[in-house]
Amino acid sequence: MFVAWAGEEEGYFGSEAYAAKMAQVPGRIESLVAYLNLDVIACCGATLQATNESQDLQDRIGAAARRFGIPFTATRGGGGSDQTTFSRRNVPSTLIFWSDVILHTPKDTMNVIETRKLQMAGDVVTTVTLELARGEGP
Repeated sequence: MFVAWAGEEEGYFGSEAYAAKMAQVPGRIESLVAYLNLDVIACCGATLQATNESQDLQDRIGAAARRFGIPFTATRGGGGSDQTTFSRRNVPSTLIFWSDVILHTPKDTMNVIETRKLQMAGDVVTTVTLELARGEGP
């Protein structure tokens, strides 16, 4: 399932609303296999990164990136984005982004989007998503 929302900067409004709605059905949150948060994946930096809320997901992202010849760095600590909503509920979660973040600066404009960065990040995320769906290891 692909889900998009807004309101992260104001307090995770979108992801919290989604998680709260899912929690109304017992076992629904627990049925989530993983949450891959894509943020700042269209530009800026030569190294793909993933946060370590879930070591397994971080390892999977790194392994997939290496298969595509994409430099990867594992980061420590959460990224303070929507993956936090799911990590707090024990859903394996990670934030995936490029190394040179320009988020919330005057440089954060549409003209910095690089389709090649989107493609590379998309290849990695698609690979990991298919592995998870098939129950395959990293």
